[in-house]
Amino acid sequence: MKAIHYRLAIATVLVVASASAVAGTPRARSAAAGVDSTITLLGTPVADVAPMPYVSAHASAGFSHNDALPLVNTGGISAGALTVTTSWSNVGGAVNNTSTAQTDNAGVSVAGLVSLALTDVDASASVAGGCPAGGLLDTGTTSIGSLTLSVLGLPVPLGALPNPIPPNFNVTVPPTAGIASAMIRLNEQLASGDGAIVTSLDVNAAHVELDLLDLLGQPTHVSLVVSSASAKVDCRTDAIFDDGFNDPI
Repeated sequence: MKAIHYRLAIATVLVVASASAVAGTPRARSAAAGVDSTITLLGTPVADVAPMPYVSAHASAGFSHNDALPLVNTGGISAGALTVTTSWSNVGGAVNNTSTAQTDNAGVSVAGLVSLALTDVDASASVAGGCPAGGLLDTGTTSIGSLTLSVLGLPVPLGALPNPIPPNFNVTVPPTAGIASAMIRLNEQLASGDGAIVTSLDVNAAHVELDLLDLLGQPTHVSLVVSSASAKVDCRTDAIFDDGFNDPI
């Protein structure tokens, strides 16, 4: 699973508000998701949770959307108390596009092989400034209460989390029996645009990719993204509305 490409599923809650963009009118796109995860055994997905809850909007006029989900629990993938929001305003040329995602707890558990848990996982992405003059500024934040990992029943020392968590912070995973490869990235951020009249920011509070081997040498891949937020503003006065804005990573 590539986290930058969100998948469509019946369980996904999608809210879309769109309006035709008029030349000279700033426009925005934003999205937020709580949890997105897969567990793959021998190359075959054995558990798959599409991004949920999920809100998305793109429009010239202002909007505000939110959604919540009390619990996700399927096939070893779990999450609880998930809330996502998007909002966009344009008042007197001052624009603000903000998305947030909050997840009280999330984790992946494969019996006897791996247990990964996170608590209080929050992410936000915003783009604000002036249109059409430009001067847009993107801001992304992430906070995480705790992160724990155990493999083959043994805890893996990950060290203390920094506070605040810097962008694209890679957690050091020491060599551990049962782990073939590991990537745990916190406050994952992708910025694009010129930083003046077109600006976009995507934030993942936590992005985990684990390749594991059980005691029989069978491979398992775990992919987990928790609390994603995306915001973009386009101030161009001569551009046709672009529905290809980035979704959350």
